[in-house]
Amino acid sequence: MTEDLNPQPKPTSRQQLVVQRKTDIQLIESDLKKMLPPSLPSDKFVRTVQTAITLNPDLAEVDKNRVLNACMKAAADGLVLDGREAALTIYNVKQKDGSWKKAAQYIPMVAGVIKRVRNSGEISRLNAFVVYENDVFHVTYGLEMSLKHEPNFTDPGEPIGAYAVCLFKDGQTDFEFMSVKQIEAIRERSKSKDSGPWKTDWSEMARKTVIRRLSKRLPVDSDIARVVQRIDGDYDLKPTGQVDTPDGVVLDNEPTGGPEKPPAKTRGAAAAKLNPKQPKQQPEEVEELTLAGDEPSTQTDDSMEDVI
Repeated sequence: MTEDLNPQPKPTSRQQLVVQRKTDIQLIESDLKKMLPPSLPSDKFVRTVQTAITLNPDLAEVDKNRVLNACMKAAADGLVLDGREAALTIYNVKQKDGSWKKAAQYIPMVAGVIKRVRNSGEISRLNAFVVYENDVFHVTYGLEMSLKHEPNFTDPGEPIGAYAVCLFKDGQTDFEFMSVKQIEAIRERSKSKDSGPWKTDWSEMARKTVIRRLSKRLPVDSDIARVVQRIDGDYDLKPTGQVDTPDGVVLDNEPTGGPEKPPAKTRGAAAAKLNPKQPKQQPEEVEELTLAGDEPSTQTDDSMEDVI
């Protein structure tokens, strides 16, 4: 009997889960293909998800159905789960027996939202930028709104806010500015406020936050409105009272069944209502994934209705 001089180490249970989850994704390729746009090959989409699982093995420990459902939603929106167009985030869900179970959620990123909005045919340009304390920056509100931003690339300093700006096909423009305080207030509602992109790429999430708010006023179709609505899935958007803004005090999120905010700018509200009223559901308690040594915090993942 010949002895194996170079025995291969046995795969760990986590490595086995990674392989199994990548196989699970491969098995639903035919279903994904039916949902993906013709311009996005199913094999490319599958490879991207498998790469994401390889780079983040925590995804292998997530409930299988949650991962597959997240992939289906991304496919339906025509966005690749590559961390640029869209990403899979992880959070913990508290079970009835008191234990915690990992769950995954698909969230569009800045490039993905911009891609879909630009494809609407109504928008020539949509982008967002972070403003720093040493930049030249000036905003004027009122009947004649204006925005001026000259970045200081040499010594930008600390961020003071972010803005999104769009140029319509008819030449009109619109923009939305949010201070760091306002952006951080939105971050506090996130299921993953202390992990994932909020921790590793704050500027990306700040830009997405202002795009999300501006997009509520853009003339987009129902498919693009759905992509924007996906962003809200990462937040606990229950009414929190008044929010101070440069253009007055507004209620950021009205209670269910409450009055809608009137459009603040000339372009009006979005063409499609982003969040039709849904039957009230029982909230599920969620815990953010934390780094070693951090205490887990809890919040509620409730049904969300954001005012357009």
